[in-house]
Amino acid sequence: MAEPHVMDALREKRSELSGIVSHLEQQIVQHRADLVHLDAAMRLFDPNLAPGEASPRQQRPRSAWFYPGECLRLIHDVLREAPAPMTTRAHRTDHEREGDHDGG
Repeated sequence: MAEPHVMDALREKRSELSGIVSHLEQQIVQHRADLVHLDAAMRLFDPNLAPGEASPRQQRPRSAWFYPGECLRLIHDVLREAPAPMTTRAHRTDHEREGDHDGG
């Protein structure tokens, strides 16, 4: 027989994952309904349109380190101030020299 605290922890984890799956399934239902409504709206403007033929766009996970577009803006700021074109290694070396060892 398994230890009671182990079984309690496993039941708790299963309950948590089951809740996440349930929530995601509800989101899928809502997104499918949104697609149906969007397809209908598109057909109002072009009755011959086949919206299902468009390939789905991949969703990339957001970075936990930067807000959307922030990293690219920071890179452009550094390159704009650089006296000449520079490599990533040169940029990193400059930051290390300045004492900025975390890269940001």
